[in-house]
Amino acid sequence: MAGKYNFLNRVIEILIVIFGAFIAFGLNTCNENRQDRQRTKMYLEGIKEELLENQKELTEKLEYHNDILDSLRVNPLDTRLVLSPAFVNNVSWKLSENEVFKAHIEPDLFRTLAITYNLHESLKRQNHSVIKLMDELNVMGPLYEINLPRDISEEEAKQYMTEMKKGWQPIFETWTFIEREYLASMERSLKMIEENE
Repeated sequence: MAGKYNFLNRVIEILIVIFGAFIAFGLNTCNENRQDRQRTKMYLEGIKEELLENQKELTEKLEYHNDILDSLRVNPLDTRLVLSPAFVNNVSWKLSENEVFKAHIEPDLFRTLAITYNLHESLKRQNHSVIKLMDELNVMGPLYEINLPRDISEEEAKQYMTEMKKGWQPIFETWTFIEREYLASMERSLKMIEENE
């Protein structure tokens, strides 16, 4: 009879240990989920701050680029091309690109943020290509007259300069288009972040 009670006690002890392990596992999981949600909230706050800074920077640059574009359309010969690309950041987005963030954020918000930061990359590529082109022109620009035939007329030289300036118009049209799209996407992202707070 004592063996039966001893066996029953052992079973109860095992069940208590198993039950305790399940409780500990459940509490640990809840704690990890809470920490993951806090991290996600922290990532979103960083992204929101980053987008607000990018929005301010880009709004100023878009206005400047629109002015240059208008000048190129009206009077390309007198347009002074001084590049001023927007310096926008994606550090918070890069930090948040992990499974924890994806698992704890609303899928629509994540998609919208991904679109926004894809436009960010498009703008970065455009900035780099325009800066590279301007660098090449700054190196070659003073030498263009050396390559012109000596008997070129003043009118032909003006035409050459006009055509060279006109080439910047499509570049600035593309640049300002990407900037406008990025700004609109940032606005959508910020609105969705606020709705999820």
